[in-house]
Amino acid sequence: TGDVGFVTTYWQNLVDVLDVYYPNNTDSSTNLLVHPSGFGDYAFLSRNGTNTYFNALYVLALNQAADIADTLSQPSYASKWRQRASTVAQSLLSANWDSKGGAFLDGTTCPLHSSGLCPTHPQDGNSIAILAGVTGSKSGTNGTQQAESVLNFLAKSNARNWGNAFFDNDLMLDTNSNTAANDRYSNRVYAFISYFELAAR
Repeated sequence: TGDVGFVTTYWQNLVDVLDVYYPNNTDSSTNLLVHPSGFGDYAFLSRNGTNTYFNALYVLALNQAADIADTLSQPSYASKWRQRASTVAQSLLSANWDSKGGAFLDGTTCPLHSSGLCPTHPQDGNSIAILAGVTGSKSGTNGTQQAESVLNFLAKSNARNWGNAFFDNDLMLDTNSNTAANDRYSNRVYAFISYFELAAR
């Protein structure tokens, strides 16, 4: 619409979030955001490490902020943020892509596995990775095939009669065997997270 009043007012806030806050929470050796233990997310889940959900959101935010920068005639910011988005996307593919399953791992460690990432695949991170263009961002990969692989995995492993669950199993977060079956993570459906899968499809 050409109405840039709001974004002009809050431009510096956007710059501070992307160029101060996020870099201060990024592992310089991996270029990925590191989520500290003990801090919950939208569902109060205590994820940790280089989580797919947060890093895919970071890529999406960088690309959309670059579009805003273009609108405001800030080409240096647009270029910088698109380059960083590409770097984070490629790093996320290298770190969390599960070639055997054909989808992204959550990126969190879990008590039931002494080493490596927990073999759990999230609905949120996988869906947003598609929307952010992470699939296919690594040289030599086919983004369409990767995206289809993710969506096929979610349809096969996360589908329940009442919707698609936001995790394919309970290994990462639910270690209490006494938890009722209908309250386990692999049976929970979050409508607002399912939106992102619908958008990806």
